[in-house]
Amino acid sequence: MKKTLVALAVLGSFAGVASAATSVTLYGTVDAGYEGWTFGKDASGWDNTFVQGGTSEKNSKIGVRGQEDLGNGLAAIFTLEGNLGADVGETNAGQLFNRETTVGLKGSFGEVKIGRAKSQMELALGGIVPGHRVADVDLYSVALARHSNGLFYSYDNAGFSFGADVTTKGGAAGNSQSTFVDTVTGSSTGNGIMATFGAEGATGEKVGYGVRLGYAGQVGGGVTLLARAAYQNDGNVTATPYALGVPGASVVRKQREAGGLLAAVIPFSNNSLTVGVAYAQGKGFASDLADAKLAAGRVYADKARTLSAVVAGGFGSNDSAYVKYQQRKGTTAGATVYNGNVWAVGYEHNLSKRTSVYADVAYATIKNTGGDYNKATATGYSVGVAHSF
Repeated sequence: MKKTLVALAVLGSFAGVASAATSVTLYGTVDAGYEGWTFGKDASGWDNTFVQGGTSEKNSKIGVRGQEDLGNGLAAIFTLEGNLGADVGETNAGQLFNRETTVGLKGSFGEVKIGRAKSQMELALGGIVPGHRVADVDLYSVALARHSNGLFYSYDNAGFSFGADVTTKGGAAGNSQSTFVDTVTGSSTGNGIMATFGAEGATGEKVGYGVRLGYAGQVGGGVTLLARAAYQNDGNVTATPYALGVPGASVVRKQREAGGLLAAVIPFSNNSLTVGVAYAQGKGFASDLADAKLAAGRVYADKARTLSAVVAGGFGSNDSAYVKYQQRKGTTAGATVYNGNVWAVGYEHNLSKRTSVYADVAYATIKNTGGDYNKATATGYSVGVAHSF
């Protein structure tokens, strides 16, 4: 009799676990449109283009996330999220869920998860400055936007936020040795390898890590203030000398970057105005303007700084517009190797809470002293429609 009661009690406990509240959500964005490029001075080698849209941080994605209530304020969580090329229906080459693949726990202590997710620089600076497609240029130039093989922690309370992560040795970029190859490296060297991240766990490799702090809240008069700062180190990267304009053998550097963002949302009548400035400075293996079409000849540097400024306004509940400026300057051994500037304007109209149409125009000037295109200009435009679910 006692054995039967024990067995029933055990079965009952399992039934309680099995019936715990669980939620799973399918979500994503489908963003399709057209973009065109015209290249001017010192970029005659580039063909003018008109194509259907590609992907970026703001464009198409698909994901699944879920949460299971474990009781006592504790919950299990997971996220699987990947890029989606709406123009051809493809996912990221070799990675089904390249944006995030994590599982973890959350409670009053915050959130802890393991896997691949946004790095601390991306969490601090990414997704703030508006702009689609031709106007979507990243706010930093050295640090990775995602960390693989990582342990992530985040905590939010009363408007303050804190986050940190650490990866295995050599694991920030992936499991195996990752080589970044560029097809335009400069007139004196031809094509070749730009940089190499090491293999996870290999002798001599270093861990990647990052930390961030932030605050978002009302500061009086209906003004919302957003302030964030982050520091990130991705570990070792081996860069070829010609890519950095440094003669001699390849060199190993720590790829690291620090940055911050300050923005204010100012209400007026039924509208709002957002004014923001972001700044980042990195060392190790710094690229020029991120969009390959804006960077008419890819050049890398020892150090780089990026400055971004934006003014965005909401006009009623359905319309918004922005003007932004970005400048990126890279140096090697104290000498400037590239200096790029981007001006962009854009407009977005919400057809509903989930669907919008938009248009963007961007103009860029690029001075790459180490590349084929020393003084290039580019003009781009894009139009599209986006739906979130």
